[in-house]
Amino acid sequence: MAAVGLAGLLAGWVFGFTANTAATPSSTTDGERIASPTSSPSTTATSTPPTTTPTTTTTDFVPLRGRVELLPGSLDLRGSVALAVPAPIGDQNLWLIEPGGRMIQRVEAHIRSSGDQYPMMMVGDYLLTTTSTGLFRMRLDLVDAAQRIAEPGFLIPDANAGRAWLVGGDLPEWFALFNGDTGEIEERTEVPRDFGWPFAGYEDGVLFHPQDGSAYGTVAFWPRGGEPSPLGLDLGLESGIPSVVGSFGVIVSPGPSLAMVDLRTGKRSTMMDFDPGEGNVLGVCLSEDAAYAAAISSTGGVEVFDTATGESRGRITTHDPPFSVGWAASNQLVTISEIEGASPLSLQLFNVSAGLVTQIARLETPGIWRMATSSRPC
Repeated sequence: MAAVGLAGLLAGWVFGFTANTAATPSSTTDGERIASPTSSPSTTATSTPPTTTPTTTTTDFVPLRGRVELLPGSLDLRGSVALAVPAPIGDQNLWLIEPGGRMIQRVEAHIRSSGDQYPMMMVGDYLLTTTSTGLFRMRLDLVDAAQRIAEPGFLIPDANAGRAWLVGGDLPEWFALFNGDTGEIEERTEVPRDFGWPFAGYEDGVLFHPQDGSAYGTVAFWPRGGEPSPLGLDLGLESGIPSVVGSFGVIVSPGPSLAMVDLRTGKRSTMMDFDPGEGNVLGVCLSEDAAYAAAISSTGGVEVFDTATGESRGRITTHDPPFSVGWAASNQLVTISEIEGASPLSLQLFNVSAGLVTQIARLETPGIWRMATSSRPC
């Protein structure tokens, strides 16, 4: 069950796969061309202790690689979706699709990702993205320059809206609470690099899969400014918790099988059976209200379960495992996947309540697609 361990290693909510797609002619939907700043003063983020002086980069409008074609199905979108793909010289092409799919903006943000896969997420009115050079913050309208606020590290959503955990960076590792609206970083807690892998924010701290299971169990809770302690969950060595919302998580076990668990009590409740013929579970993504769990298959496809009953509410069938998955609203799952038998990628929306799958857009570009949604990131 190596795929489960991989999901934990990637913080439980980052799904990325390389792809080579050849662009074919199609019509595109472009946003307004907005005057962008050519320079911006340097700023210093509040941090204890500060390890770097954040700098500000600029946002320019230049010819972009790749195209996005919005489709009528995007009118059903209730939340925002931000899309990113590496540009020819290592920067990021960013697209923002607003609620209803009524417009799309294309802008190049010079945040130098070097073509690597890094997580990004929406916090408040801002888009946060990590790169090989640090954490950047920019307004969702993508007009203001991208502002560097911290060194590189994982972005992990906090239980409260508008906040996120930053994990990683300089030796020794650290984690700190970041306010996405104010840009302030609160005090940091040092974590030894060999302790384990962070995967979720929980009760003003971070959950880890420790490397030494005999000492801490298979899940440990490390409160901000405190010391780690076992969470009291009885998990097998090949089991993991790739997704957490509030005090609830999803346990993925060999078989594979999924189970909801109350992290405060350790009690398991709903079981969700994932068809063994679907291969390994690459990851699980809980909706913002924990009502639904989307399980990603290694053979292609995403199964959505009702976490209260364990019943399947439908699936999105894809040619290969999706590039990215996220909830745009409590009952709207968005995926980026390959269209079967064709080169363009598809941005699809699954309305769980209606049981309908529609295309939001066709994406024609090489590189690795990343996605951030206005709901919980995955």
